Amino acid sequence: MAVKGFAITPKGILSGVRRIAPNVSIEILWEVDPDYIWEGDGPNPEGWGYKPHSVYVYAVVVTEDGDEVAGRDHLEGIYEKPGVEEGPASERRFRMHPMTSSFFVEMLSTSLYELSAKLFDKAIPSRKEWDPRIDYTKRVGEDKELAKEVVRAINFVERSSDEIDNREQRRA
Repeated sequence: MAVKGFAITPKGILSGVRRIAPNVSIEILWEVDPDYIWEGDGPNPEGWGYKPHSVYVYAVVVTEDGDEVAGRDHLEGIYEKPGVEEGPASERRFRMHPMTSSFFVEMLSTSLYELSAKLFDKAIPSRKEWDPRIDYTKRVGEDKELAKEVVRAINFVERSSDEIDNREQRRA
């Protein structure tokens, strides 16, 4: 659940993005990756019946002109047993796989930044480089409201990431 401008779970983050940026669609896709080669320590998980997957996180908008614009990030080498459906997946899959849950916020952030770069013809700077005196939506023209939603989504995901990091540091 989104609380105080951030969330700390994949489900809460997706819910928060949907709430503050309803025109930004977040899509998650899992696919078996038959070409992935195990390079990890220990035995190959395929020996225990697991298959390597690639995970894709997309941030998609449709502009007023009807053009679909997307940013994406992906992660390879996620192993899971057969029987889990391929294709679109929910945040539940990230909770089930601790290896990916730690990367989810980063993947979502990267896809939103890539989306902003395509919408603005220049990426919105990271929070560390952000200049509050600049209106980053000016470059967008007619899709200014859509641009504001993307900026709000980026800020929400970044605040969530910061809160997750803070909680991890307090636990250590």
